[in-house]
Amino acid sequence: PTSPTNSRVAVSFDSQAPSVTTTRSFDFNLTMTMTSIEAEGAGTSVTVSPSVDQDLAVEILSLAPTLPREGELADLTVRVTNVGDEDATADLEVLNSSASLMDEAIEVEASTQEEFVISWDSTGSVGDNFFVARLTNIAPQDSDSTNTNDRLDFRVNGRPQANLTANVTEALNDELIRFDGANSTDERAVSAYRFDFGDGNQTDWQADNFTEHGYNESGDYLARLQVRDDDGWV
Repeated sequence: PTSPTNSRVAVSFDSQAPSVTTTRSFDFNLTMTMTSIEAEGAGTSVTVSPSVDQDLAVEILSLAPTLPREGELADLTVRVTNVGDEDATADLEVLNSSASLMDEAIEVEASTQEEFVISWDSTGSVGDNFFVARLTNIAPQDSDSTNTNDRLDFRVNGRPQANLTANVTEALNDELIRFDGANSTDERAVSAYRFDFGDGNQTDWQADNFTEHGYNESGDYLARLQVRDDDGWV
C-alpha cells in the first residue's frame, strides 16, 4: 500500500542487533513474495495459497503390429502419466500425417497413469509414416512442457506386385523360353521370385528375377510368378 502523503509512520526492525525504532515521514510501496499467508483487517479475511505446478507426461508406448501391412488395422497405445500431487486435466490429441485420430479432454488422478488404445486403418498409407501425441490446456499449469509431446516414426509395408513376361508366347517342344519378372514392384524392393510354369514344374524362391524353361509336350500352359519383399510379404 502507499501511505498518505506527509503521514508519519513508525517502523520497527527485529534482529540480533539491538532493536531500532525510528520515526520519519515518507511514501512507500510494499512488495511481498509469499508461499502462504493469512491476513485480517477491517472485517476482511484474505488467504493466499502457494501456486501448484503439475507435471503431465505423454508417451507413445507401442504400435501393434510394429510393421503394419497396408489394409491392416494397427493398435496405437498412448500413456499419460501424472507425477504431480493433484488431479489434472488436459486435452489429448493424437494425429498422423493425414488425420487427427483422437482429440478429447482427459482427467488423470494424482500419481497415476492412464493408457489409451487407438485403432488405425493403414489402407492407403504405404511407406513412411508417423504418429504424434500431445497434451494441451493442462490444468493445473504444467511445470515441464518438454514431455507433453511424443512422436513415433514407422512404416507401412505395401504388398509386392508381380509382373511376368516371356520372350515368346509360342515355342517348339523343348525350346527354352525366358521368363522375366524384372518389372515386378514394391515400395522398397522385391527380394525373391518363384516361377510356376504350369506343367507341374516350378522354381524354388530365388534372388534372380528371370529363368528359362522348355516344355516337352505340346499344349497350352499358364505360367505364374510369385514375388516376395524383404519383409516376407508375398
